[in-house]
Amino acid sequence: MHPWNRNARPAARRETAALGQYQAMFEEMEKTAGFSEARLKERMLEIDLRDGKRDGRLAPSTGNKCPDCGHIITKVCSNCSCCGAKLTGVT
Repeated sequence: MHPWNRNARPAARRETAALGQYQAMFEEMEKTAGFSEARLKERMLEIDLRDGKRDGRLAPSTGNKCPDCGHIITKVCSNCSCCGAKLTGVT
């Protein structure tokens, strides 16, 4: 197995759990604050364009790199979102 794939299943489970959390938050915002899907899409586009490119991706921040795969990570991660490697010393 390629080293980048060693934690793919746990990463996929975390992604599925996060999607459920995002869906629950959106539905609650829609119900209580009148937040619409159209407004959400506008905001997503605004965030996407922050780096000047419409590519559906959040611009990488100036952060640390995963020691295993080199992927740029945020300061709040305990595992690399790309390869799943455990990150130490990231604060």
